[in-house]
Amino acid sequence: MIEGLFSGGVLLAAKEGLHNVLTNVASPIITKSVGLTLPPSVIGFVSGAGGGCAQSLVMGPTSFIVTACVSAMNNNDDNEGDDESTPVSAIEVAKRVVRERGIGGLYRGSSAVAVRQATNWASRQGFTEFVRPRIPV
Repeated sequence: MIEGLFSGGVLLAAKEGLHNVLTNVASPIITKSVGLTLPPSVIGFVSGAGGGCAQSLVMGPTSFIVTACVSAMNNNDDNEGDDESTPVSAIEVAKRVVRERGIGGLYRGSSAVAVRQATNWASRQGFTEFVRPRIPV
């Protein structure tokens, strides 16, 4: 539950922060210097992609540690042959990974997650910003 709340908070803060900067700072500068107006859907696409990347950057190690704990628990079950699962400490898993592989070890597979989250949230936010002015509320 905490992981989901934190993940959503990071996504929302990054996405909305980027959206505000693009709308209030970058768009007027681009309009003034080049004469090009950024449509809301482009701003939504870029802010969604940035939010998705931020979410994966922050949550990547958490997901990695959870997966490593579950995998270690399953390995313990296979070796012992009993029906009870032996709990594996997330802190111990994190310490082991950092000791063996450094901080970068916590980010194994993160590039794939970042691409997935960026495309997911870019399409959602871009579509939302495209449709929002067209649907009366």
